[in-house]
Amino acid sequence: LASDDDGCTSPNFNSTVTVPVTAGSSYYVQVGGWNGATGTTDLTISNTGAGISDCNSNGQIDSCETDTDSDGTIDDCDDDIDGDGIPNACDVDQTGGIDCDVDGQDDSCQADTDSDGTIDACDDDIDGDGIPNACDVDQTGGAECDLHGQDDSCETDTDSDGTIDACDDDIDGDGILNECDLDQTGGADCNENGVDDSCDITAGEADTDSNGIPDVCEESLFIRGDANDDGGVDLADGIQILSFLFAGDSVVCPDAADTTDDGQIDISDAVALFSYQFSGGAPPTAPFPDCGTDDSSDSLGDCNGTSCAP
Repeated sequence: LASDDDGCTSPNFNSTVTVPVTAGSSYYVQVGGWNGATGTTDLTISNTGAGISDCNSNGQIDSCETDTDSDGTIDDCDDDIDGDGIPNACDVDQTGGIDCDVDGQDDSCQADTDSDGTIDACDDDIDGDGIPNACDVDQTGGAECDLHGQDDSCETDTDSDGTIDACDDDIDGDGILNECDLDQTGGADCNENGVDDSCDITAGEADTDSNGIPDVCEESLFIRGDANDDGGVDLADGIQILSFLFAGDSVVCPDAADTTDDGQIDISDAVALFSYQFSGGAPPTAPFPDCGTDDSSDSLGDCNGTSCAP
């Protein structure tokens, strides 16, 4: 079973052998002298079974059993038979389980944060909040100005100004606030300037009759000669023109006070009106005697909010 020449202990260098034995069996021991020497000798037999490992208690010395990864622990007692760093219970080499990320480890042993059956390494939405990992601030740590969990880099920025639409007061970057921008509101824009009429009025555009339509978009209706805007032409209108010229009074509609339709208000307008009323002079030009619009062009401005306004 075993043999030995000189041992390692001086001065006699006694020989020593260690052999596995089975209880109840007989063994022969042969002792010889060095170089043919004869004589007496001491023979010591010791049971060293306490130092022999049998980790699985199957009666077989571990050194006689399989140790796949040669790490000194036989397979029956080794948590990692193949020595790949993955415990047997999680090693697809041993379990034959699913390994979606092909890392050799059974998916059942890996993290699945949202418990959806797909491990984190293979899950596009680790936390199951409906936002892909690449856009989820929980994963990216990116900016999210609208505080809904999605990275701003994944959201729409129509005008590419660095502010996503959800946080941008001017989505299309045309200089008009969303609340006033027809692209956003779909409101009325009678003067076609791209701004909702309601915002034009808020910004100072005149709406004399408060009908929600800027005066610049409404036809100027008036009666020529009706300087005091009472719906008719009479002596009081000539007096109103004189008060405007010499007393600092105002007129609602400059065109109405321009009786001669020459583009200015002066004494001749009052004279023409009195002449029509008292000496058979020519009547004022249109619009007269009913409400209408001015067909001539002058610099007196529009007449909005007169008694003729609908």
